[in-house]
Amino acid sequence: MKRYLPSWRSLSFFFFYFFIIFYTFTFPGTVTWFIFYTFTLVLLIAFLSTRLTIKFKDINWKVQANGKVDLLFKITPRWSWLFMLSSLKFTTTLKTVYSDAFFRRMIQVHFDPFSLTRGQYNHLSLEVEGYGLFGIFSYYSKQNLPVLLSIFPEALSKSNLISLMDNQSINSNRYNPFSNHEFQVKEIRTYQTRDSLSSIDWKSSLKREQWMIKEYETEEIKPIILCFLGSPSLQFEQLLSLTYSLYQYLSVSHDTIVHLIGDFEGITLSKNNKGDFLTIQPSTNTQKIKQLINNLDYKAAQVLIVKPSDLTISSLSFNQSVSSTVLTENHLKIMKGERFNE
Repeated sequence: MKRYLPSWRSLSFFFFYFFIIFYTFTFPGTVTWFIFYTFTLVLLIAFLSTRLTIKFKDINWKVQANGKVDLLFKITPRWSWLFMLSSLKFTTTLKTVYSDAFFRRMIQVHFDPFSLTRGQYNHLSLEVEGYGLFGIFSYYSKQNLPVLLSIFPEALSKSNLISLMDNQSINSNRYNPFSNHEFQVKEIRTYQTRDSLSSIDWKSSLKREQWMIKEYETEEIKPIILCFLGSPSLQFEQLLSLTYSLYQYLSVSHDTIVHLIGDFEGITLSKNNKGDFLTIQPSTNTQKIKQLINNLDYKAAQVLIVKPSDLTISSLSFNQSVSSTVLTENHLKIMKGERFNE
């Protein structure tokens, strides 16, 4: 409401202008009419200086590694050649930038890196404020700045993740299919034209005086399954950040399948795409969450479940060779250097 109230300067000017009108019509003369026309012209110019429409140009943005947004754009007046405002104030997401505007054709605006909440953005709300000539009339407009931003959960540091994984004995070493040993040999057979020259076993070939191929038992490489159970929690975003950080770290060297179970547009679902980290919200339907977690296929080398501590789940049917780890808010203490005993 404050922006709609007249300033002391405009009130003083209008009071003085009404006095001039009264004096001119009471004591008409060449001087009084000249003063009246002069003040009228000044008032008209001051009013017209705030009647403008701005146009955005060269909008550039960048999401930094820490999740903050760096924003740069230019503005020009749409229907005039120059800005007649003394200065402009730009405000977006609690961040404010000031810029001189008087007699400028183009203004470049740069916002220092600022934070946005997790989600997908196709525009940013921008408030533009300023004063016209002589500070009599003010200018205000609310614009939608077109952008395309994807703000993912905040990524945790690699050292904190390694500390947590070591504490919970989470295996992050990838199986190497080329590290074959003699006890993994399936058979030794003669070379065929379809075989690669790199697969020839030269030791056996020298003994038998012909090219021989050594075949190995192939081990099925099972993926790591990462589950996030999105029930309401005061640390929902921190748990989601932990899940996202584990996914980013493990997927570099492992086949990692993520299952995000939570609220998506009002429906409790399980989704498994990276982009779903942007839109998942807490779901109060805990029965549906438990149903979805029990319906998942756990044919994996490891299963990691991230959930709030107050959400209880029944024992899941894992294969004996599958290692499973459940992470809750309590495990976040480990990454802060605190001791936690389950």
